Amino acid sequence: MALFEAGIEMDVFLLVGIFVGLAILLGFTGMAEFARSSIDERLGRYVRRSGSGVVSRGQAAERTPPARSSFLARVDQAITSRDFVPGIRRELARADLPLTVPEYLFINVMVVLGAGVVGFLISQLWFSALMLAVGSAFVPTLYVRWRQRRRVAAFNNQLGDVLNVLTGSLRAGYGLMQSFDYVSDRLPDPAANEFGRVVREVSLGLSMNEALANLLKRVPSDDLELMVTAIGIHQEVGGNLTIILESITETIRERVRIEREIRSLTAMQRYSAYILVALPFVVSGVLFLMNPDYIMKLFEPGATLCIPFGALIAMILGFLITRRIVAIEV
Repeated sequence: MALFEAGIEMDVFLLVGIFVGLAILLGFTGMAEFARSSIDERLGRYVRRSGSGVVSRGQAAERTPPARSSFLARVDQAITSRDFVPGIRRELARADLPLTVPEYLFINVMVVLGAGVVGFLISQLWFSALMLAVGSAFVPTLYVRWRQRRRVAAFNNQLGDVLNVLTGSLRAGYGLMQSFDYVSDRLPDPAANEFGRVVREVSLGLSMNEALANLLKRVPSDDLELMVTAIGIHQEVGGNLTIILESITETIRERVRIEREIRSLTAMQRYSAYILVALPFVVSGVLFLMNPDYIMKLFEPGATLCIPFGALIAMILGFLITRRIVAIEV
């Protein structure tokens, strides 16, 4: 009878955990759909195109209905003047995530609460729930950083093609803005999206240097900085921009080739670091599923609590040292 009641109790906890996970997944899906559908509404607050031209910001605000009258909109207005808001916006723009700061903070809170609930349902211990919640607080930030690195790498791989299209357009007689527009039409994302933003920003009144500076903020790439610097110098002193861009193209192509060779030579060391970091977590997870009481003795108050924390710190230091060794700059 006791075994039957214990089985029912575990089934209830399992169902509750499944429902909590589905609720979190649906929340993320709804937030993403809401963010994608509201981009045009956000832009409508600042500018509205019509047959007679561009309407001023005040007129657009009067004629455009508010995009949100919800709790997130009030939070957005309340935290606009905070010091941390511009940094979060810059990080989201670099990751190409169409989220506002309140939406991103809301996702962070939901991840922490969801991880804490799941941890408590699994182990029935508040300490393990707290540990899982604290660890999951870094998951959104790590995801944003991962998207940033992947996007910058993809942009750098496209930069040679971008410069080829620019030089070809300039030789054909197009202006620089027309060449940027041609790049946004012919090349895939992320280059098409970023240069399309440059064209839109210039058409909305920004100067070329300001639009390129914003591009460099969204895509922190050394190769792109070289191109932007060359275009800025050309805007100031003149010269043959086609020859300058051809020289930069050759430099960037050679640099990308050397970086790919280095990555192929250091692939074994990099993946060894990933495996060595993941292996203790995998083994601990298997032991926890097989015998939770045995593995939870490591987290009991006392001297044994230093063992998992010391192991975690040692793994992080080893991973960072290994990444630093194989991170060869070109």
